[in-house]
Amino acid sequence: MDKIILEILKAMQQDIKVIKQELAGAKEEIRLTKLEVKRLKKGEEEKNKVLIELQTLMDNVLENQKNIKTKIDSVGTECESMRKDLSNIEVITASNWSDIAKLKNVK
Repeated sequence: MDKIILEILKAMQQDIKVIKQELAGAKEEIRLTKLEVKRLKKGEEEKNKVLIELQTLMDNVLENQKNIKTKIDSVGTECESMRKDLSNIEVITASNWSDIAKLKNVK
């Protein structure tokens, strides 16, 4: 009977060694997984920082575009005003040339 108990205890001891080895392997896998998760989190944080920077740059670009559009509209309005002024100058100049021609004929 003692021999049977001894064999059972040896078998149990062997099973415990196998379980310990499996646990050691599982612990290593968990450690590696934790490292991988940390690395992924760090990468995600870096990507989020880049995205925030890109969003800020995009907001600046949109604001600049808005300012440029306002300036272009202003320049367009000024050009239209200058066209009208040039038309008036042409009409006045034509009238002056007519007056000069009349004065030359009077001499």
